[in-house]
Amino acid sequence: MLKKSLILAAALMAGTSFAALAQTVTPLTNGPAFDGIVYGFLLTDGSLFYQGGLLNDWYRFRPDANGSYVNGTFYPAAGLPSNYIPYATSGGVLPDGRVLLIGGEYLLLSENNLAFELTNKMAIYDPKADTWTMVKPPAGWGFIGEPPWTVLADGRLLLAQKTTKRAAVFDPVTLTWTEIATTGKNDFNAEEGWTLLPDGSVLAVDVKDQPKTERLIPNADPALMQWVDSGSTPVRLQATLTNADISIPYDNGLKIYHPPGEVGPAILRPDGTVFAAGAVCAAPGPGPTGCQVVTTVGHTAIFNMGFGDAPASSGPWTAGPNFPHGEGAGDSYANLLPNGHVLVETNPAGTVNDARSRYARLASGTVHPTFGAQDLASAATPLWHFYEFDGAHLIFEPSASFSGGQASTLLLPTGEVMLNGQAVYASTGTYEQRWAPTIITSPSSVSPGASYEISGRQFNGLSQANAFGDEFSIATNYPLVRITNNATGHVTYAYTHHVSSMGVATGALIVTTHFDVPKTIDLGASSLVVVANGIPSLPVNVVVSGSASASAQ
Repeated sequence: MLKKSLILAAALMAGTSFAALAQTVTPLTNGPAFDGIVYGFLLTDGSLFYQGGLLNDWYRFRPDANGSYVNGTFYPAAGLPSNYIPYATSGGVLPDGRVLLIGGEYLLLSENNLAFELTNKMAIYDPKADTWTMVKPPAGWGFIGEPPWTVLADGRLLLAQKTTKRAAVFDPVTLTWTEIATTGKNDFNAEEGWTLLPDGSVLAVDVKDQPKTERLIPNADPALMQWVDSGSTPVRLQATLTNADISIPYDNGLKIYHPPGEVGPAILRPDGTVFAAGAVCAAPGPGPTGCQVVTTVGHTAIFNMGFGDAPASSGPWTAGPNFPHGEGAGDSYANLLPNGHVLVETNPAGTVNDARSRYARLASGTVHPTFGAQDLASAATPLWHFYEFDGAHLIFEPSASFSGGQASTLLLPTGEVMLNGQAVYASTGTYEQRWAPTIITSPSSVSPGASYEISGRQFNGLSQANAFGDEFSIATNYPLVRITNNATGHVTYAYTHHVSSMGVATGALIVTTHFDVPKTIDLGASSLVVVANGIPSLPVNVVVSGSASASAQ
């Protein structure tokens, strides 16, 4: 399989109404030597965890000794159990630092047999042990697929069932599921993406029942959770394909799925608003790529409930800027940058990014799963473009264009963005200091191999900071501890775990986390910062001592 390629395309700036910023894209010194990647997670020790293009090959990526991700290195990691090799999964990092990988739209049953299964299988990855452990799904859930999910502020993972309104919460301590009430849910959960808000509620932009939106109001009692109306988007964000021309069997052929289409990612910004990107569907029906409604313009919308700096508006939704040139962001990646901008990836003009066309191509064996199986009506070598949304405008960033397939993106602890495991994107500007974590209590000395507690405010950042939609959505709203040796300049990330809150924009709330100091850390005077979503706290002094007298917690 050919790897996706990064191309420098400065000449493509023509046609944009705002000048591109002076961002940089730097290829990795040690790119992947394996057959491509699907997507990855940021682990709480600062390393990255990627699913490889063969689906059961997994890799860790670590920065170099000076903390550079450009000069980092890939390492093999443990593969999943042989009976669970999925593509298009959900899930993310839990409060204890482990990763829960959930379901999958497709399941590799044998070589070259990638079946549309909506599997209910799932497994937890332990980064410290480099092991996978299978986890039971919610009781009575014979299928799951690649549904929306989020970790709630209290640490429970909220999961939807793809083709129904059902949802359940996962206790990461007991590894058990409890079904919740879904009173007030407009439509089924398929193709939605969920965004955690500062008040702990969860925003959903409906796909089947567009242009409606809703919020889940959490409760300690799962039976008392409910969805409430959050208004309608003023522009169409969903590209809805016709359902009459194809039916996809799943659950051993006992059920049929009619895909409702796609929507783009939604990202909470530091001012308290949510930037929601829309999809396009340019080909009229009927046919396998036809649209019920031809949507040739990729719209965006802004959700505003008056959190943070954004004053409450007359309605929760206003229209945002449109993507140019027939581009849209259906089923695509977005990241919150430290400067408050949203980096969003668009599909090439004429692209139909929908489960049905992917299924048809995958079933024929003509397309490898990591390429996304796009239907293209444009150039033979299409470009996936990137834009920065600055709160008012979409600013084209041509240096980050990709060819050969959609690039996965991941926000790094440095505030840069990893592009498809091949290059690092660095934006201009910086954060406001009030957005940064603040350390309140921390140890003055630490020992290699020991565990400590640290506390402070804004340890979770102001946003989950990464989005896609249903599958491939990840979140990085958890604290990392970074220690830099004063003499050598070497950078070490401690493994953080058991963070007391998984909320966003937690304000005055005191948040604690434990961190384990690696045994290989340099000794001597050092500085320590807490990093959330690429934004560091002010440093505190710490001495790394070889003494065994430090108390482990």
